[in-house]
Amino acid sequence: MKKGEQTVMIKSITAIDEKYFSFLYKQYAVQVFRAALIYTRDEEVAKGIVQDVFLDLWKKRETGDIHESWQFFLLRCAKNKAIDRVRKLQLSYVYNEEFQNSTDHLNQFAEQDIFHDDLLNKVNSLVDQLPNQCREVYILKHENGLNNEQISLKLGIAIKTVKNHLHKAMSFLRTHLQEYR
Repeated sequence: MKKGEQTVMIKSITAIDEKYFSFLYKQYAVQVFRAALIYTRDEEVAKGIVQDVFLDLWKKRETGDIHESWQFFLLRCAKNKAIDRVRKLQLSYVYNEEFQNSTDHLNQFAEQDIFHDDLLNKVNSLVDQLPNQCREVYILKHENGLNNEQISLKLGIAIKTVKNHLHKAMSFLRTHLQEYR
């Protein structure tokens, strides 16, 4: 096909029939494939781009003219589609990685919540096993936030006794919570 004939056919793209379309496919499909492969480095993706490019050409014949050579038009379409595909794959990879990181964080938080709930249940169970006054001192200190002097005044016991009860409670808890360290 001469350059002049190609230009004439370009201006009358709406006149492309199946026979000429088949000729264009046979003439340029390998070049389009190679161009797509350069950008994607994936044969399957490049094959899909070839199909997309020729499908666009077939659709374009219904909508208007092409003002460049067939080779230039088809290779430019292949390049643009390949770049778009690579961008989408890169974005997909980034989104998948971010999603995986988010999922990992959620799983980590869920595990921490389970661990925290389990530990809290164990501590509460152990506190219930403390002697009455020792338990009361521990609760006033760690759950109600009172200081040693306030606990001493509230219970009418010496500050030294409060300290002894807290030491006894903490030693008991540490001994029985070894598995959580």
